[in-house]
Amino acid sequence: MGGAGVQRYKIEEVATKYRLPMDAIAIKMSPFEAISPMPEKVVDALNDAVDMLNERIAEVPKGQHIIVVGVGNTCGIPNTKKNLEKLVKILKERARKIKKAEKEKNRTWWGGTRKEAEVWNFNRADILNLGKTAGFIKQ
Repeated sequence: MGGAGVQRYKIEEVATKYRLPMDAIAIKMSPFEAISPMPEKVVDALNDAVDMLNERIAEVPKGQHIIVVGVGNTCGIPNTKKNLEKLVKILKERARKIKKAEKEKNRTWWGGTRKEAEVWNFNRADILNLGKTAGFIKQ
């Protein structure tokens, strides 16, 4: 549960007082992820969380009650499975675009990645000097 802990404390206080069994399923995020567009790994974790929830619900004996509470930043998350599937598609497409933009940002002038450039330790000036030294480029 997000926040400073007041919500969590109150829920746990009542559950302890009345000896109510509690269980939790969490999809953890960093504080940065919580205020950024939803990362693809969080979207992918959704199906696993729903499967775990369904398993836990199936374990509850007939005649007993269960309360499912969604806590945290759920702004923009729809309430129906149909609408959720649409949202998952949108989020995955957004994640792909963000990854592509980051990849393009890390490209060097010659098309390789910055990491590759560090491995080879070449820059444009090094290549020009090499060409001049080899006689391919006139000084």
